[in-house]
Amino acid sequence: MMIYILRSLNFIVVFAIFCGYATAETLCKQEEIVYFSCHTSTEKIISLCGNSMADTENFWLQYRFGKSSRIELEYPKKRTNLFAESGFDVGYYRRSNGFDTEVSFTTNGWSYTVFNWFGGEEDHPGSTGVFVAKQRSGPGTTLACKDMPNFGNNNIFFSFASQYDQSNE
Repeated sequence: MMIYILRSLNFIVVFAIFCGYATAETLCKQEEIVYFSCHTSTEKIISLCGNSMADTENFWLQYRFGKSSRIELEYPKKRTNLFAESGFDVGYYRRSNGFDTEVSFTTNGWSYTVFNWFGGEEDHPGSTGVFVAKQRSGPGTTLACKDMPNFGNNNIFFSFASQYDQSNE
């Protein structure tokens, strides 16, 4: 009986640690959908959170950056319909050996681009993170993801990008 209790306690502890880690890797709330989330080398978190894309009339997306104890930037502050009012630009670029996925916005004179650049080639394996600059194509700073990002259930980040891609307009 004692062995059974100890095994049960070990399972509970391991499960609690796993659940705590899974919760810590995103700034999205439990009722929200994680579209993208990762830790940077500075231990801050980059997250794109939203609701279901199935509700096209009310679909919203928010960028969050910081730590779970203190979100430093949330854009937009108010949840709004994705393209009617929010200012997000989405690009999904296919190349011969890879693809690039970008979700960009500008606020307070700064441009932010959450990206996944997948080269598919040995000399360009790809990178993921957020690029911040005064101008979208100008000099800036890249905060790279230090580990494999969470692209949401069933890689919803890529489904979202291909559905809302504006790069061909």
